[in-house]
Amino acid sequence: MSHSSFALPAETDPAALPAPRPSSPRSHRSGWIIAGILGALLLCSPLAFTKWPHYSATAVCKSCGLRKDFFDWDLRFSKSTIHRFTTESPTAISQALAGHQPAQRHEHDWTAFAAIPLTGNEADGTPPNLLYTVEAPRVARFAENLATYTNSDTQTKWRRAILDPAYAAVFAPSLRFMRFPESGFADAAAFDRWWRQAQFPLWNRLRELTEPD
Repeated sequence: MSHSSFALPAETDPAALPAPRPSSPRSHRSGWIIAGILGALLLCSPLAFTKWPHYSATAVCKSCGLRKDFFDWDLRFSKSTIHRFTTESPTAISQALAGHQPAQRHEHDWTAFAAIPLTGNEADGTPPNLLYTVEAPRVARFAENLATYTNSDTQTKWRRAILDPAYAAVFAPSLRFMRFPESGFADAAAFDRWWRQAQFPLWNRLRELTEPD
């Protein structure tokens, strides 16, 4: 009995498969070079030698009450700052003065001061600061009433007082003491009646509470 021979198809015959190519030493060197370059870039990147940007200070515009926060990008293990950037944001006062002259169009006159608590207020024991003043609803309504019902000289004088850091701790309490409503006055007649009685006592109270004995 004859046996017919069985052969694998050419496409699956191991003898028909191409022999594997030996790896080239040059390709290994190229891979290590690329890995070394990527590692060096990572070590030299700003993220390796810098800290995450952090809050450093705040300024408030003395004309409109707009707020500017400063953030510093520092080197690690050093006090050197490589970049400072800022963000501007509205406050209760800047929103109340929006559309009123001279706050409508002006060059910002920033009052910068040292780093301050972003949430400082009397409730948590932190002395009120200028950010407390520009966000106080009563002070914002007072600034809006001044811009609506008084002349430009009066507005300028009192706007400077509102945005003076020296009065930051006493302005809102003084308005409350003088019975200025937190929502302000709805018409000129009501504001004028209060203003005639309270203008000079309010100014004197601010001076008395801030001047040294």
